[in-house]
Amino acid sequence: MANKSHNFVKKQLTDEFTEPLPIGVRKSKTAERLAKKEKLAESPAENFVASNGEREKIKNRLQEIYKNDDGTMPDMADFKKNKRNRLITAFFFLLFSCLILFGVVWIGFFILQPLGNSSTIDVSLAISGEQQITSGQEVTYRVSYRNEQSVPLSKVVLQVRYPAGFVFSSSSINPTNDAKNEWQLGSLKARESDYLDISGKLYGSIGAKQSVQAFLNYYTANFSSEFQKVANLDTEVSKPLAELQIEAPAEVAPGSPVNLSVTIKKTTTDSLKDVALVLDTGKIFNLSSSSPAADNDNSLRWTIAQIDSVVKINLSGVYIGAVGQGNGELKFSLLGYKGSNSKKESYVLAESVVPAKFSQSALSASLVVNSSTSELSIVPGQLLNTVLTLNNNASEPLNNIEVTLIYDTPSYQNKSLLDWKKFVDANDGDIRGEQLSSDLRRGLIFWDAKKIDALKQIDPGKSLQINFAIPLKDKTTADLSSFKDSAIQVLAEIKYKDKEQVNTISVAPIKLLVNSDLKLEVRNNESVNGQGKEEHSLAWILTNSFHELKNIEISADIFGDVSWQADKLLIPAGEAKFDAATKKLVWKVGSMPLAVDTLALQFGLLLNSKNLSQTNLTSVINLKATDTTTGQTINQTLPGVLLQ
Repeated sequence: MANKSHNFVKKQLTDEFTEPLPIGVRKSKTAERLAKKEKLAESPAENFVASNGEREKIKNRLQEIYKNDDGTMPDMADFKKNKRNRLITAFFFLLFSCLILFGVVWIGFFILQPLGNSSTIDVSLAISGEQQITSGQEVTYRVSYRNEQSVPLSKVVLQVRYPAGFVFSSSSINPTNDAKNEWQLGSLKARESDYLDISGKLYGSIGAKQSVQAFLNYYTANFSSEFQKVANLDTEVSKPLAELQIEAPAEVAPGSPVNLSVTIKKTTTDSLKDVALVLDTGKIFNLSSSSPAADNDNSLRWTIAQIDSVVKINLSGVYIGAVGQGNGELKFSLLGYKGSNSKKESYVLAESVVPAKFSQSALSASLVVNSSTSELSIVPGQLLNTVLTLNNNASEPLNNIEVTLIYDTPSYQNKSLLDWKKFVDANDGDIRGEQLSSDLRRGLIFWDAKKIDALKQIDPGKSLQINFAIPLKDKTTADLSSFKDSAIQVLAEIKYKDKEQVNTISVAPIKLLVNSDLKLEVRNNESVNGQGKEEHSLAWILTNSFHELKNIEISADIFGDVSWQADKLLIPAGEAKFDAATKKLVWKVGSMPLAVDTLALQFGLLLNSKNLSQTNLTSVINLKATDTTTGQTINQTLPGVLLQ
């Protein structure tokens, strides 16, 4: 510490005597010093005195700095060097390191980064093409690219992501992959530019926007990493290919017949090919007929191979609704398809919505089959109990009422699936049959005032019911496997006279789906063995003659102190497992074709001890299967096996 202070004072004093002087003064002083040197050389004693004087002055100054408070001089040998605080040293070292790190990061982000970005800034990529088209129009996209840098690009690859509705046809440069969306361009010289044209058809719904994207991947001479440039272009399907004009009544009475007319008019100069008109009924309309007829596989779709000018489709049906409802609507859509008429990817070319407003009719009617008013699953041999109810909503009597009930059923060799020989009708309605196709037959039942006296007149606020029943044929009365279809439709038409005007209404149809006649029979033979214990030989017998079945599963719980007799298990198909811990038996069969009409699982149970309070050997038996024709799940529950 003393050494440092001494050096500081020495330096300060030296500076005082060696302070720089102006140039002019410096020259004169130099001359004076030379003269003094010469004089000192001539008078050494005088020079000694002057030197001692200067030293004395320095000594006095040092004493003033280092002397103690009492005027004495400190002992220089006792001076000790103070230790530095390690915590402060570490803090300053950490602070210094952070400053260096911050500087490195700052340089990386604000100096080096812009240099790296220049590899993408100096490369341009753009897509041009039509931005508003009609669906199915031929379009051409031009992808332009340019190297703005002074160095070449290498490993240049152009990739294009097409819109969902795009069908590629050609490109100015052959693609290098099977998907026809990639081009290996190789290298691109400094300042060099080029372009690629891609052509194809673009399909889409009206108002839909579709985007095409291009990706240019490349390397530059001054960087080892890969760079990518991206460009995109949106195209909107805004020009309709056709117009839909719908003629429909502004107000309808529920149940009243309605005629609709649909006119399809193309708006392009070219022929419109492979389109389809589709009707969404909104569950408020039942279509009864159309001209031309709908597609075989879809009664609400009309496929049109070509439209040269105008196409008309006439529809007849019945509105289903209630008075006061005004929020129902029918929606007609004209669909086009991607590429050929594949029915896989469709697009809406035109659309029209028809609102429905329901008004009060003088006569209303309701139809019920087996307690259902809309849809019902039935089986062969089942009896169909039908009730038709007529109500007079007017303030005047309704006269001369005529009722026609219609059954459209599957047919084989011009024979209906309904067993008309067993038709039950207390009013003895007239029955007539019509063969609509090789697989569909119509049965009609007619009543008027001659059959039912109450049909002469229904007074205001009064109602009338007509009851009748008819069963389906079963395997004993028909070869069920010969019937191809499984759907039955039941509807009614009523004519009446209201103030000298004859009106007609229709009742919303009820759809019946005929499932398999699958049945499960349970047999139990009881005996006593040599040890005096009860043995039960059981069988689960499946029978089926209408529709193939799959995923069959039968299960039941076993009660009491019983033992499973594995040697008596006989499995005709599938697999059967008994869980000794839970005492549950499950039999699963993957499929049961029509060629196999019976399957029987046999197994045995030994009753080790009998509990007097036990009445059941098994729980209820659950049967579940899927009808492959209707797609519906069949569920049946049978009573459990009782103990004697």
